[in-house]
Amino acid sequence: MDQTPGYDVSRILDSRKMGSIHWMVVALCFTLMLIDGYDLIAVAFVGPLLQKAWGFERAAFGWLFSAATLGTAIGPPIFGILADKIGRKPVLILGTLWFALLTLACVLADGLQTMLILRFISGIGIGGVIATAIAYVSEFAPSRMRSTMIVMSVVGIALGGGMGALLASQLLANHTWHIMFWVGGLIPLALAVLTLLILPESPKYLALHAKRRPELIALLARMAPEMRFAPETPFISREAAAKFSVKGVFSGHLLAIVPLLMLTTFLAQFALFFVNQWTTVLLTSAGVSVQHAAYATGAFQILGFVGALGVMRPIDRIGFLPVPILFAAASVVIAVMGLPGLGEATLIALAGAAGFCIIGLQFGNIATTGQIFPTSVRSGGVGMIYGVGRIGSFVGPALAGVLVGMKVPLGDLFHYAGALMLLGVVAGGLLVQRYKRQLALINDGSSAA
Repeated sequence: MDQTPGYDVSRILDSRKMGSIHWMVVALCFTLMLIDGYDLIAVAFVGPLLQKAWGFERAAFGWLFSAATLGTAIGPPIFGILADKIGRKPVLILGTLWFALLTLACVLADGLQTMLILRFISGIGIGGVIATAIAYVSEFAPSRMRSTMIVMSVVGIALGGGMGALLASQLLANHTWHIMFWVGGLIPLALAVLTLLILPESPKYLALHAKRRPELIALLARMAPEMRFAPETPFISREAAAKFSVKGVFSGHLLAIVPLLMLTTFLAQFALFFVNQWTTVLLTSAGVSVQHAAYATGAFQILGFVGALGVMRPIDRIGFLPVPILFAAASVVIAVMGLPGLGEATLIALAGAAGFCIIGLQFGNIATTGQIFPTSVRSGGVGMIYGVGRIGSFVGPALAGVLVGMKVPLGDLFHYAGALMLLGVVAGGLLVQRYKRQLALINDGSSAA
């Protein structure tokens, strides 16, 4: 541990109120997440047009819709580890350029196989940007507002799909399917340039690298103008090394915390994609029209957004406890959705309640994951957890499809999914005190924040 007298960067940041730099970081990361969410879902709006143009079987829609999602499971650990080595800002720019160019390349696709490859590779960049942004925002936020800032920045993912639906309804009436990928590629190109020009590097990352002290001093002077920092001003990082290591991701309390967070994140993604994709099938099989079944999807997304915003301040105030509570509520709601004889209005209301619980606990996981690691392994640690969690996003729908093919009643699938959420209650319960202890170590300086 470095005992050299100097300024503690973490304590300087924790003493700040939300200022212009904080809001700039939130706004730009929110916009990046918005286009990330759009690019993930854009192909769903043009799927029927691609089928008409290329003549593939309906069964191929599953691969078409999940190719990018599979890539998002690979990108977070790769880009996260890279961000711990070369910095958050360059990796945010690299990841944004990555999925922008790959999305633009989709315009040139002339068949299903090419599109699947491009979507998979673009998903690697999308997932990498998400994980890096979580770590990046957490390193600007005061500890009392950290969960709030992370959720405000990342919640754009949940809105990106809605933006895609709105654009599709307006653009596809007068344009070919290519327009969705032009939009999804050109906007992140502009955002990459904007990130290069205005976004500063993470102050906590800069504090680990003595050669970048002038950058750190300039940034802190903007954030704390009443303080004066000379060129030779020493800063305390409290870390023995400034390099990423897998051992650092699993050191101390993290040895138990990281696997538990991987499990809760996996279950959150499993439930999110299972309920979101199979609720419409459940309703139509119960005699609800396709048009009315769409109300359930809308209720799921809208109340899910409310759940994401609602979990911010409780996480900052009382820690991880809201996550197992939401897992318990989700378990009940999902299981009840599978009961026979429920009316249309009841099923739509249950879909909304499921969205509130599932998306709320998902963002609870995201908010806490960004806070538990030392700076030197934060992006890599977040990337590992998020990457494992994303596996659940295609396991859920795919497993359901296999079971339906085995003639398992659809209602039973919702019972099984509800029971599975009880694992989240157990894992979340085990994390409550562990998270509190680890956060105290980070914020009190026993481990670098």
